[in-house]
Amino acid sequence: MFERMDFQGGILKSHGRAYSAILLLTLYDRPKAAVKWIQSFADVFLISHAQQTSDTEKFKRTGFPSVVVSLGLSYSGAIKVGINKKDLPEDKFFVNGMRHRNSRGALGDYQVRDMDNSNPDVIIQVAGDAPEIIEAVENKIKGYREFKLAIKQATRVVGYRGFRTSKDDPSIGPFGFVDGISETRPEERLFKETFFKDSRVEDGYGALMAIRKISVDRENFTWLKNKLKSQIGPKNRPAGEIDEWAKAMIMGRFENGTPLVFQNWSKPEETWRDAINGAMDFSKDPRGNKCPFFAHVRVMRTAGSLGKIVRRSMLYQESSEAKISDYPTKRDFNGAKGMFFISYQKSISKQLIPLFKSMAKLSGKTQNAPLVDPDVVAYRNDGSHRNVELEVSPEYGGNVLRNSVTLFDHGGHEKKVKNLTKFHGGEFFYFPSKTFMLSL
Repeated sequence: MFERMDFQGGILKSHGRAYSAILLLTLYDRPKAAVKWIQSFADVFLISHAQQTSDTEKFKRTGFPSVVVSLGLSYSGAIKVGINKKDLPEDKFFVNGMRHRNSRGALGDYQVRDMDNSNPDVIIQVAGDAPEIIEAVENKIKGYREFKLAIKQATRVVGYRGFRTSKDDPSIGPFGFVDGISETRPEERLFKETFFKDSRVEDGYGALMAIRKISVDRENFTWLKNKLKSQIGPKNRPAGEIDEWAKAMIMGRFENGTPLVFQNWSKPEETWRDAINGAMDFSKDPRGNKCPFFAHVRVMRTAGSLGKIVRRSMLYQESSEAKISDYPTKRDFNGAKGMFFISYQKSISKQLIPLFKSMAKLSGKTQNAPLVDPDVVAYRNDGSHRNVELEVSPEYGGNVLRNSVTLFDHGGHEKKVKNLTKFHGGEFFYFPSKTFMLSL
């Protein structure tokens, strides 16, 4: 189906590489220089979906490694390049940018931040299985004369694949849960829900990207996990088993990828089976006896009916300036500070925004009642909500001591805010086809 279609790699299918480098670039106000650089970049470095597919097949046959390189333009970047507004996506969130007050309100961002002290015009992602390969490509990109004439500032962030793909991979805290198992849409449908026709070119297709830098508070994650451990499950179970269950209550799946809706206290060996495709079905758990309503996967899956996105991620370490060659040979989740949430979609307004609004939705909004059951991972309290509680079904695991956990408590003299995540800025980007870039 996609043989004659031109669209960038790493979108319809994950790049699948272990390591990544993201370049956030600010352009000079030199449209001719910017166009010349983008054309040379697209011609030399950009990897299309077709090329990614071919490289993957070659790797399976020969073991020969390859990279996936992609490029996106923010609205400000596209204007600096000199692209006519009528040739750009009209999505109002893309046009306004993530820092605009309307975007902040829709996404629940009560603080304005720039991602890594940058307000980028261009984003480049280089992904590969070996750090030295990525650095070689990156150095080659920066070495081009056109790059030096067009780029005013370059900020670099390095990281690695955000989720395990095997239950044998290591994990720690909120990171490293096996993922990539809940997407059951066929490729044809994914394509239709993610890409739109590029203007001016015959077979070119583009997509809109949202990228958000998020740090995770491990201390608060552990605090909540221990709170849940004190309430759930038969007390004759091994401590490690209860620990796994508590973490799964937060995320909605066990570390090996098994959805929490499979939980079976009487037969735990059935719970720890391998993940099964298409198993995120909550219709048989309407009261949250197996998977709590606040669990991240449950909220995302429910919200996903409002807006379908293609979700990706990248973990980052403490220092955004770390050399990718300094990273361990095997991914070290102990060093992870947070993650980049990345999504691709045809429409930010119709797909991503409804999902985020649902994630932050709270029930029980009365004067005397606490607010309950947000997405426990994604929700961030700005201090305006006095109390937020997570409801646990009295029937959960057959032995629950209480039926709620106070996550945010602003009572008394001390503020006890247990946000699990903090937002550090982001932006919306347009990922056009190679054909479109060469036509500028």
